[in-house]
Amino acid sequence: AGYGLAALVPALIANAGQGIALVRSPVVVGVAPGFLLIQVVNQALWLVWALLVPDQGTQITAVVTGLVAVFNLAWWLLRRAGLPAFFTSGQAEGSGA
Repeated sequence: AGYGLAALVPALIANAGQGIALVRSPVVVGVAPGFLLIQVVNQALWLVWALLVPDQGTQITAVVTGLVAVFNLAWWLLRRAGLPAFFTSGQAEGSGA
């Protein structure tokens, strides 16, 4: 389990940055939906492996990074469906300033 917690830090840094960008960016054009889907599938495969072995460290890392990958995919879908950006830095869209 200790390995999973240690491996979690770089995994979250790598994956959470994309989620933050999806939440804050005014436009999400240029995000590859195939990549988002592959991220989810990859983490699901790691979780299956961790459950078969069983390895608690890999289970911890796969579950948490998998949730981040699912969030990124779901948020991208919501943004493409018209959900506005949140917590944008600088001027808000249409503020006229």
